Amino acid sequence: MELVKQNQYQEKISQGLVLVDFFATWCQPCKMLQCELEKLEKHYSTVRFVAVDTDEQALLAKQLKVLSLPTMFIYRDGCLLKEINGYYPAEVIEKLLNHYL
Repeated sequence: MELVKQNQYQEKISQGLVLVDFFATWCQPCKMLQCELEKLEKHYSTVRFVAVDTDEQALLAKQLKVLSLPTMFIYRDGCLLKEINGYYPAEVIEKLLNHYL
């Protein structure tokens, strides 16, 4: 999963279906979610998976009103479709992604 910085964010979400994972290295549920997302990333060639370290990109997280971790945003062509807060297993995230494909 590609790590994204503030100056890259708009470009990375601007085309296609994109799942953004907002995480922190100290967050245990974030680590669990990262494993689930890595499984899914292998099966979805049409979905871009990117991640934002909220400690390193605190201003971006604040601007986007990320208030809890983990948080995921699903975008299509730069438009926010869904915000998901908390840990979910791959099966649940897969159903969400399939809904938007």
